[in-house]
Amino acid sequence: DCLFTFNQKDKRLIREQYGRDDSRVLNLFLGLEDQILEKQIDSKKRQYGNICFLGQMGRPENHTAAMRLIAIARRVKEQLPTLQVYIVGNQPSEELKRQADDYIHVTGFVDNVDEYLERAWLAVFPLNQGAGIKMKVLRSLAMGTPVVTTMVGAEGIDEDGEVIELAETDEEFADRIMAYFHDVAMMEEKAEKSRTYIKDHFSWEVSESVLEEVYGS
Repeated sequence: DCLFTFNQKDKRLIREQYGRDDSRVLNLFLGLEDQILEKQIDSKKRQYGNICFLGQMGRPENHTAAMRLIAIARRVKEQLPTLQVYIVGNQPSEELKRQADDYIHVTGFVDNVDEYLERAWLAVFPLNQGAGIKMKVLRSLAMGTPVVTTMVGAEGIDEDGEVIELAETDEEFADRIMAYFHDVAMMEEKAEKSRTYIKDHFSWEVSESVLEEVYGS
């Protein structure tokens, strides 16, 4: 008699497929965003020209997306000489590590990914594969790092592009990236909106209110 989903997309699919409009959405972020949102983000740490990608690099979809980002970065570098790209995550392949140079950095495992997000101007995820909510996208938004990604990356989080900058082709990614570096005010505004969006849609308080409504205090 009660149905819970982990995101608005599943709630919509249940309504469309089964005619049920009584499902409730619970937070998948498991309270991690509350810890992140409590952090004071120092905007002065943001480094102009710095973008990052997070992921378990042993997963094929992350490897493919990282290689694609590097190809996009080669194009952007011509317009943005200060560009620095950080591919952050454990188990990078030898192929990926060979891409490293003076502005492509393949870190492997790091103790704290948030340090990279704090320094990044943008988090960019050109994902073509993968299902479900991407925790790296949620974490980036919660850190106030504007996100550029595909519909695959935005799935279950912000498929309407309210705070996520959506792109599909390499040309669109390059254009979106350059737009953020050309407009500092837009980046700062999107950073603040990103944190607010996570708080409004994915905080534990939202899930707590749903559970209280269903089961009583």
